[in-house]
Amino acid sequence: MLFKIIILILAILLLVCLLKMSYGFYEMIRFLTLIGFGILAYQAINLIAIQPINNSI
Repeated sequence: MLFKIIILILAILLLVCLLKMSYGFYEMIRFLTLIGFGILAYQAINLIAIQPINNSI
């Protein structure tokens, strides 16, 4: 569930970047997306570690 919330928040923030905003706003977005994508990567790594890949074809 947290996965979908983070993706939704990041999508909205990145769409707002299409508007004309101040430079500080874009720096804040860079920092927030760094944190958001870091959390998503961490969750993906843990998901793979919990569910091993079955390579027996």
